[in-house]
Amino acid sequence: MTQIYKTLIVEDEYLARQRLKKLLTPYSNQLDIIGEATNGEDGARMVEELKPDFVFLDVQMPVLNGFDMLLKLSYQPYIIFTTAFDEYAIKAFENNSIDYLLKPIRPERLEVTMNKIANLKQSTPSGSLDIDHIQELISHLQAPKTIRSITVYLGDKINIVKLEDIVFFQAEDKYISVHTTTGEKHLITQSLSQLEKKLPDYFIRLNRSCMINESEIKEIRKGFNGKLVFEMQDVNHTKITSGSSYTSIIKERLKF
Repeated sequence: MTQIYKTLIVEDEYLARQRLKKLLTPYSNQLDIIGEATNGEDGARMVEELKPDFVFLDVQMPVLNGFDMLLKLSYQPYIIFTTAFDEYAIKAFENNSIDYLLKPIRPERLEVTMNKIANLKQSTPSGSLDIDHIQELISHLQAPKTIRSITVYLGDKINIVKLEDIVFFQAEDKYISVHTTTGEKHLITQSLSQLEKKLPDYFIRLNRSCMINESEIKEIRKGFNGKLVFEMQDVNHTKITSGSSYTSIIKERLKF
């Protein structure tokens, strides 16, 4: 009888999670998907609670990225990295996981991974993931963030909004609203996760639907259940509450 392995998916992009689950459907006799996490902090908690055999782990995520998540674990599952890094950077993962999958994941490539799982000897993961080494290799191979402005459309016109003029980004249905220091609001189609990978470090994710410009914070107050309330310096003095799972990372970033 084929063993069915408990499997966790840790991936911040909704469509990527749905695609991976669909691709894994034919392998339900090998893997039982017992949970999903949308960031590294929730992923670490679920790994410790659920103790999966395998984790499909995205590398670039908000709150905690895949590497930071692994450093928090006391329980060590087998790791299958999923990443958008290019074919050269991906070599960094070769000796540090069961396998690695380059996004968008192709069915034939996933089949290779599933064959590795099927042929895996019954053993305990070694826990020898060299996270520091992976991060060092990736940092040399990954292209630096170059975005300095956001392109927005006003009717048939195209406007360029400088990043220093943006107070915060807010997810709204299928769009992201860009709020400026002068109170203007523009809509763009990029996701927050896509923006987060391109923006400079002074933009901070406060919750699943909002990212702020650190230099535009007017004041920070304590809210309920350990959350933080940020008042911004835009003309509307917008107040934004942090998500519970983001608070510790925000405090670390802002040094308080």
